[in-house]
Amino acid sequence: MASARRVFRPFRPRIAHLASVWAIAICLMTSFGQGDTVVRFDTAMGSFHVQLFDTITPLTVQNFMNYVNDGDYVNSFFHRLVPGFVLQGGGFTYDPLLDQFDAVPAYPPVVNEFNVSNTRGTIAMAKQGGDPDSATNQFFFNLGDNSGSLDNQNGGFTAFGEVIGDGMTVVDLLAAQQVWDASSVHPAWTDLPLINYSGSGPWPQTLEMIDAITVAGDVNGDGWVGDLDLAMIISNWGQSGLGRAGGDINDNGVVDGLDYAEVLSFWNTGTPLEPPAEAIPEPATLGLLIAMAGLALLSRRK
Repeated sequence: MASARRVFRPFRPRIAHLASVWAIAICLMTSFGQGDTVVRFDTAMGSFHVQLFDTITPLTVQNFMNYVNDGDYVNSFFHRLVPGFVLQGGGFTYDPLLDQFDAVPAYPPVVNEFNVSNTRGTIAMAKQGGDPDSATNQFFFNLGDNSGSLDNQNGGFTAFGEVIGDGMTVVDLLAAQQVWDASSVHPAWTDLPLINYSGSGPWPQTLEMIDAITVAGDVNGDGWVGDLDLAMIISNWGQSGLGRAGGDINDNGVVDGLDYAEVLSFWNTGTPLEPPAEAIPEPATLGLLIAMAGLALLSRRK
């Protein structure tokens, strides 16, 4: 009997693991192909997700994604905070190694697509006064219900997405920091938010940095979440030190179930510069692939 227990006990967690794989597959199949792009903001005070309005504001979303896919927002920062009103970024970057500021390069402006009210949690494009079609790289988060003012100014400010889940918790933390006047460095930085700055000494290291904005679930950086991303995570399962391109999407140091779940959660979403090269499996086929992946992982661990 002792021998029998030694043979069968190791299989119990594996069976439970396989059941969980099937559960994930069944629960997430209904969300596949939802279409709207979801991007992840990795900031100095935490990460949050924003769902973009691909159908309602297609030109604005594509304009924003051009900057995202080109990596223009890497090491950018929020440079304007008006408490209770807006938190604005997208215009400037800071290189901590070189201690150097730069402007985010601006592409041609996008046509205004005002369709959604500027309510709390929406993200909208900043633009020049008196020119509705002047939005380029700068965006802002509405910290309150600004529909009464921003919906009626300058042709209406184009809200092209909204913070989802508990993401406003992070945005509110960013919006709770003290504002400083750094217009002597740049005229646009009259309301610069800094994290726990004492008021004296060097301040760039206290900037509200945006480390990166990426398509949620996109491992290989092609702007689309599909089977190539899932395959990368499966092939590198359990490995550490690989970074995002190796499957560690959430940067917790290891390719694991959290990364796997994010790919599945945002399956078949994104706005690639070109149509994705990989064939996107139908939901039934994907369920089979997930089950096979689970079996493969169990076999490897065995």
